[in-house]
Amino acid sequence: MNTISKRIHYDFINKLRSKEVELSIYGPGVLASVCSPVLYDPKLTMSQLKRVFKPDAILLYSTRNINRWVPPGFGEATIPKIMIECDWWNVLDSHKLWMKKNHIGLLIQRGNVGEIVVHKIPCVWLPFSASEEHFVDAQSIPLSKRKRLIAFVGRGGMGRSDFSYINRRAIIHQLSCEGLVKCKGKVGHEEYSKWMRRFFCYITDCGRLDSPPAKVFEIMASGALLFTTPFNGKAQLFGEKEVCVFYEKDRSNLISQARKILNVKIDNLQKIADAGAKAVNEAHLDSHRIKELYDIIFNFLDSGTVVKKWGV
Repeated sequence: MNTISKRIHYDFINKLRSKEVELSIYGPGVLASVCSPVLYDPKLTMSQLKRVFKPDAILLYSTRNINRWVPPGFGEATIPKIMIECDWWNVLDSHKLWMKKNHIGLLIQRGNVGEIVVHKIPCVWLPFSASEEHFVDAQSIPLSKRKRLIAFVGRGGMGRSDFSYINRRAIIHQLSCEGLVKCKGKVGHEEYSKWMRRFFCYITDCGRLDSPPAKVFEIMASGALLFTTPFNGKAQLFGEKEVCVFYEKDRSNLISQARKILNVKIDNLQKIADAGAKAVNEAHLDSHRIKELYDIIFNFLDSGTVVKKWGV
């Protein structure tokens, strides 16, 4: 998780330190440092690691990343284990069974994909959010001062086929055929937030499970107009406010909605973008989400109950 998407994974989790949480990291590929005092060794047992780290709980990130290398004795360890999952469509039945066999006590789901039942493991939705350090300052740039183009920046919009982004590739292709999108593609971790301040509207999609990805919050946090498919949890996150422009998941109105965005008065779109930015500033920045994560973890450790701020 310390790669192109590190801002929404590795960097986000590290913000737990702002809550005075002592966070240590262990696993393949993790270099020894203050936060990782032990280099990964497949021979080290869970009992040996517990003596070194003395953890109150184990926070795991994605079953696919974890299940092949956990230390011997991990399943039998009685320490509380909390799993964070991001791409539920990619979680197999075998992964769910692994959670049961290894006594995962709580599942934190970053996506809103409906009610999840995994062998009676308690589950809670922790929505994605936007980094205040990288996006919020762009809100000072009005839409009228940006390039009046619908843009896509990120993975999956162009290049070789990627199973993770089937919908996204189809959307970008359809718009490209009509000359209605500027597809920048991957720009790298450091450049991404800079590109999110250049255009007046950015398109994304909410995937096969209709769950809002990080881009939903990042686009709005950047003060731009969000153009996306409808997503689960819209009412919980934003109430009845008009914070973005939607197109249908089946793309039946994609072209007409894109043309409307490009031709409507900019002041009308500015009101929508401002409402989105305001909503993110009030409830959907990393600082808000880290507090929610802290409350979820420590309420679970203290009482065994799960706080569900967003109702899922």
